[in-house]
Amino acid sequence: NSGYTRFCVFVIECSGTCTRGYCYCSPGLSNFIVSKIVVEAYFDRADTPVDTMVIRRGDKFIETYYSNQWFNIYEIQDQQSENVKGWYCNISYPAEISKDSVVFRDLVLDLLVYPDGTQVVLDVDEFEALSVTGDLRQQALQALEQLQEKFNNLILRP
Repeated sequence: NSGYTRFCVFVIECSGTCTRGYCYCSPGLSNFIVSKIVVEAYFDRADTPVDTMVIRRGDKFIETYYSNQWFNIYEIQDQQSENVKGWYCNISYPAEISKDSVVFRDLVLDLLVYPDGTQVVLDVDEFEALSVTGDLRQQALQALEQLQEKFNNLILRP
């Protein structure tokens, strides 16, 4: 594929083991600076329900990873209409970014934001069950609060 770049995303669970790795050809890195990278990817798994949203094979993900933030943000676009279905945000350690890969350590807690501004915090029970220090737990909760505020300011409600 001319103009496509091989790019890998590695997800490290809190236990320290790499549980998922995704490598795909991307139509390019739309933005690469030291503190942030934006990549385009397409969902290549079976249809997956997340809350009331269904992520379908072929849905487009605009994934933004930060080396100076405790989260990453995926904008999810419908494969056919290209409308934004929502944003899926992972609370994680700051990402380790290079030109051909990104590694992030997932802290389990997630935020799903719908286009109408509705926010749903996901995996709270799993997060509460994690064996992490109080400082790390506080950092994750602050990141969640920061994301919630970011989306409250971004989306104008009717």
